[in-house]
Amino acid sequence: MEGSDSKEGFSKIYAGFAIIGLLFIMLAGYVFFELNAINARLEKNPSGISGMVTALEQRLTALEGGSPTTVTPNVTVKMKLYYMLSDPLQTEVLKNLPGLNENLKKQGIVIELEDVGEKIQELKGAGFKSLPVIFLSEAEAEKSEQLKSQTDTMQKVKGGYAIDAYGFLTNTKVLLSDGCKNKDYATLYFFYSESCPYCKQAEPNVEKVGKDFGTMLSVENVCIKIHEGDDKLCTDKYGAANYTRFDNLREQYTISGTPTYVLDCKYVFGGISYDQIKAQICSARADLCNKLPKSLNTTQ
Repeated sequence: MEGSDSKEGFSKIYAGFAIIGLLFIMLAGYVFFELNAINARLEKNPSGISGMVTALEQRLTALEGGSPTTVTPNVTVKMKLYYMLSDPLQTEVLKNLPGLNENLKKQGIVIELEDVGEKIQELKGAGFKSLPVIFLSEAEAEKSEQLKSQTDTMQKVKGGYAIDAYGFLTNTKVLLSDGCKNKDYATLYFFYSESCPYCKQAEPNVEKVGKDFGTMLSVENVCIKIHEGDDKLCTDKYGAANYTRFDNLREQYTISGTPTYVLDCKYVFGGISYDQIKAQICSARADLCNKLPKSLNTTQ
């Protein structure tokens, strides 16, 4: 794909993408970003993101008649971005939040960062499913009629509402579940759809990653429906019983776009290239990467 913008221009485009993504949740109560488009960003294609931004702007205009998010005059709505500082898979939010906040100030919204590494059990008890996540308290929701009107579309948790940051503020998330980690190997689900062009690009890279890790990585391709007709293609390829199991996995991990990866039943991330996929695995399972031959323990 073509794209030759500078890093500065790319950062501005990404910031705009993140802002529109968050506003889209707030205004419409609905986020369904296919990771096809998100992963175009991972391949450093600013022009592709620009097109996505335009498409989202058009959808916002159609849904809200072009009206921006508004709050009560002279009142700031404060939201929390919960994350774990100790988790390398969640550090991306540290880079992306400042630019997002700079633009959200115009809408009377501020997102404050909070390390919740010592509160995991408390968050699980409150109903949170993953990190990083944006938390809107019931009290703060009362300050904005538009936010308040959309809370029924957000995940209800104790004391307020949760908005998954995955897909527009970060390309990784950690599920607040026990997972299925094994000390000797990792399990990788590669969620893809037959109609996904980026999945076709990722397939040989997933295969190479699996080959390089050998017995230390168990890889399973999980064919799911994203577009009309995908279900038939999956069934024809894997059989009805396997497709039913795949669909159950899609529902279990709330997969809405492809390609998406789930490592050890706990770490969710996107990626297309060999280096992207391997880097995410190594961030979560450095113990396994340290066992790779020296020739493979570097980026390709």
